[in-house]
Amino acid sequence: MTHRVSPPTERGKLSSVSNSPSIIAASRLLVQLSPLLTAPVVARALGPDGRGYYAACFAAMILTPVVLGVGLPLVVRRRAANESAARALRSVYLVLPIAIPFAVGVGILVEKTLLSEIAPHTGMLYIVGMGCSVLFIGTLCIQSILIAEQRYRSIAVVQSVQPISLTVGIVIGWAAGSLTLDWILIVAAVSMFSSFVAGLALTRIRLRGERESIPRMFREGVTYSGSQIAETANVTLIQVLAVGVIGAAETGFLAIAVTIAGLPLTIAHTVTAVIYKDAAVADRNSSVLSGIAIRVTVLATAVPTVALALSAPIAIPLIFGQAFAPAVDTTLIALSASVFLAGGYVLAQILAAQNKGARMTVNQLAGLAISVAFFFLFGSRLGANGAAIGLAAGWLTATSLHLISLKVPLRLLVPRPRDSKHFVAIVLRGKFDYETL
Repeated sequence: MTHRVSPPTERGKLSSVSNSPSIIAASRLLVQLSPLLTAPVVARALGPDGRGYYAACFAAMILTPVVLGVGLPLVVRRRAANESAARALRSVYLVLPIAIPFAVGVGILVEKTLLSEIAPHTGMLYIVGMGCSVLFIGTLCIQSILIAEQRYRSIAVVQSVQPISLTVGIVIGWAAGSLTLDWILIVAAVSMFSSFVAGLALTRIRLRGERESIPRMFREGVTYSGSQIAETANVTLIQVLAVGVIGAAETGFLAIAVTIAGLPLTIAHTVTAVIYKDAAVADRNSSVLSGIAIRVTVLATAVPTVALALSAPIAIPLIFGQAFAPAVDTTLIALSASVFLAGGYVLAQILAAQNKGARMTVNQLAGLAISVAFFFLFGSRLGANGAAIGLAAGWLTATSLHLISLKVPLRLLVPRPRDSKHFVAIVLRGKFDYETL
């Protein structure tokens, strides 16, 4: 675990700043902005249909490893918060090659059913990418260790490598005049590999050594898996299903909306990285911690959400082209629920830290069920707008159930003047004393 340097030397101050939680906010913003920065290039090169197929392929490559990981990242995070995670991560190393055939099988199924209109060689590249996506399980587990150990600088590096690699690859393809769906799928697979390698270099946990029982980890992980799957699926599953239900072009509009609405998640990841360890040991004061966390998250996400909503009608057609003008309404619908997406993420991580995986799972699955139900109810009639309504309803449902599970009194949800100070403390100092509040 990384310890803060206590002597007030200039070098110590510089080290403290570079390992501040604020670096997570910066890196998460980079993670969120990277696809947005290249989205205009991709959108103009592929068109609405191609952008929709790309969104569906990439969503499947993100969702599949979360499903196959059956909650292992959260198991590893709890080990790192309470003891050493080396034994658990070594077991994860052995799970990865076993999961590859299953990921490839899922890829073949999706390609034959929902992506049947893409070219055969594109389908083959997608299936290969699905095999590579298994490495994302390892990356998530490594991130869990770094979060539990509050190694903010390392967290920033690991979570930035994949989007930066993907962005650089897309720019290279565009500059070379070969930016096609095939090229983007290749770059996406390489970016996942790069992120995993970066994580290995930072944790330096070798394959050889004592390992934890894999069956035991799976049994514990199952209690978290439903939540992780539902949390990821609340965005990705809808994009995969959308190709078959509302068409590739409408899926392209939805992809733009989801990318923009997800920008406020930057704050949620920062808050979670700081409070997770406190949440893992909180007992009678857990509701106070939860109340502060949700108020700070809402306060910090409200401003960028409003700014994005005001600029979307002009920015989207200008940046992505007039062909994507229909994405404006979809984006506004998704942005209306961004605060629930961010707040729900923070509350879910608090539940995980407090070993309430079963409740977290039920809540997330309920949110997913509402999202899918609303998607099929409104998607066929309203297209991308209906899909966005489904996402918003799911985010609201999950967040509400998390608050009930954590038994947070309504009085703790009321904004307070000191909330701005709490936010500054979390982002700049990386800790705060909630017990005295």
